[in-house]
Amino acid sequence: MPKKSRVSGRILKCAMALAVFGVLPNVASAQAVVTTAPGAIVRLQSDWTLNSVIVALPSNVPLINPAACTLTDAYETHPSDAGTTLNNSILLSAYLAHANVALVIQGCSPSNRPRIISVAMPN
Repeated sequence: MPKKSRVSGRILKCAMALAVFGVLPNVASAQAVVTTAPGAIVRLQSDWTLNSVIVALPSNVPLINPAACTLTDAYETHPSDAGTTLNNSILLSAYLAHANVALVIQGCSPSNRPRIISVAMPN
């Protein structure tokens, strides 16, 4: 094996070890957190493969996509987030009440939509 390949392999192994032990910075934590303008939910849909909810706001509310996710038809909760069950409940309640919500967005969902990390119901 050439010397250059062994060095590259060692660097890769060291980087993987650092990542496993949490020494490298978390890329997700560096992603922008942005809040949408308030709007009433016009579409509420469950994801048939994940425990998540897909939500669309009215067309007059600009879609926020800070992580440049590929699907931009709606927002989605992430099944592994600690607050997903609560967020899904708030979204359903707001939809049934025709109440405005403001969505806090960070990163992408597993289906590559902007990821809902929090839900606010402004007055």
